[in-house]
Amino acid sequence: MDTFPERTKVFISYSHKDTKHLDRLHTHLAHYERIGVVDYWDDTKISPGAEWKEEIKKALQSTKVAILLVSADFLASKFISENELPPLLSAAKANGAIILPVILSPCVFEASSLFQFQAVNPPSKPLSKMSRHEKEETWLKIARVISNTRIPQEHLTNEKVSEVRADANKSMLAEANKEFSHFASPQEILVADSRVQVGQRLWNHYQVLAIVGRTNHSEVVKAWDDVLKRLFAIKLLYLDQAGLSDNHLKRFKDNLLQEASILGNLDHNNIAKVFSIMREPLAIVMQWVEGRSLDEILNESISFPVYDIVKIGMKLANALSYAHNKGVTHRDIKPSNIILNEQGEPILIDFDIASSNHQNTNAQYNEASSYIGSAEYSAPEQFEHPENVGSAADMFALGVVLYQALTNSRQRPYPFGNNPKQYDGKLPQPKQHDIPLPLYQILCALLSQHPMKRPSASKLHDQLKAFLTTLKRNDENKSSETFLTKGMGIRFEVERHITFCPFIDRWNEDHRRTIEFTRVRFNTYQQVWGVFARNERMDRSN
Repeated sequence: MDTFPERTKVFISYSHKDTKHLDRLHTHLAHYERIGVVDYWDDTKISPGAEWKEEIKKALQSTKVAILLVSADFLASKFISENELPPLLSAAKANGAIILPVILSPCVFEASSLFQFQAVNPPSKPLSKMSRHEKEETWLKIARVISNTRIPQEHLTNEKVSEVRADANKSMLAEANKEFSHFASPQEILVADSRVQVGQRLWNHYQVLAIVGRTNHSEVVKAWDDVLKRLFAIKLLYLDQAGLSDNHLKRFKDNLLQEASILGNLDHNNIAKVFSIMREPLAIVMQWVEGRSLDEILNESISFPVYDIVKIGMKLANALSYAHNKGVTHRDIKPSNIILNEQGEPILIDFDIASSNHQNTNAQYNEASSYIGSAEYSAPEQFEHPENVGSAADMFALGVVLYQALTNSRQRPYPFGNNPKQYDGKLPQPKQHDIPLPLYQILCALLSQHPMKRPSASKLHDQLKAFLTTLKRNDENKSSETFLTKGMGIRFEVERHITFCPFIDRWNEDHRRTIEFTRVRFNTYQQVWGVFARNERMDRSN
């Protein structure tokens, strides 16, 4: 009896220059992968030393759904066009594989062979032109569509293949049409229906102004309080999903109450404050922070001065030191959970999966041994021994955040992820890039595979403060050094001000020349004049 090879995987094809978008997709698929609904694959899952071309070939052969992160770099990639797209397009035609293009940035998508497939978003509105909320909505829709793929686990006879494919594809396409039913040409993406709508009034005095964030089980809205005349952030459950058991529903509700309880016991300027818990619907009312997430800023490739990054690190280290002393571990430190307010102060938000020594926080996740966190920022122990994750995991995650902020294009310290299993049990040394050596040494300690070798939050604060003091001192020294002297006069900096010495004009044409002084500090005009007087005597003696 002939058998048909199963197609069970979600294959993600992308250009390595678009890694930041892959990370966001990973985040939205993580929940479904954790509960066993989705099995996705991309080249970050290739182990060091493996025959990577063969690994890609195997993954392509078992692909049921292909997500294509389309950009100009993607379309320009020779490897993608010659090795990935042909088998995917062939599988779509012959075996009913689903192709989902996502347009990341302006490109010639309409002129490519991919235009025959309905894109998730219109070419006229790539992700690069969307607001942060619209981008998150797009990733969430894709995750929901993928999660509704149902593929039989048993082998099938050839006679049943067509029938099974038709049923599976009907289910998949029906879900896709529900999510993207308004797609035409040009295509548009609408905000999914939610229990809470913009303009809605909650508890008679909160008016919803905007939906600012949504995950698989919660949403955060910006609301105006008519009574107190101020803005608040309100976090509500968002459980508009099929297939959630009563245990899952209870866990998410307990989780929200747990977050409120933990935040209610923290009072720090760099940690978002909680003000009250609301019922019907269940929600927590929190401080509204006017600003932008660090994730959003880094995605725009905005270059931070080292001085500013170190200051942000000091503030976050101080906040974590306070939380750790209270017995609280955040467990999900990442750029999207750090808001820079209008004064440039970092505010730590989203204690959704935080643990507390004073509360049984592990029980709410069903199994304490299951992975919790965001893979890109998780410490090695979160993969190996999640039941023993402590404050050192926050320090590792903060190290990844600072490393990304200090490198171009948000470089990862470990290219294949932070799980030691990807490196035969031992993490390699992170690359230094352009990071100043003393700061690089601090980061290497933070990114240590072993929790006991990482500095505590209070020690990190002191280390960064010492580095900042040295940085200031060096800047002050440079500001009083001479970098250029030329001919009829001398320009030099003293306390960041440039002074011109007109008395050098007494030199005649015969003595005009360029004299360069490098890293010579001039404290008085007499010293400057003394240098030139000596040179003048030397010239006359020749």
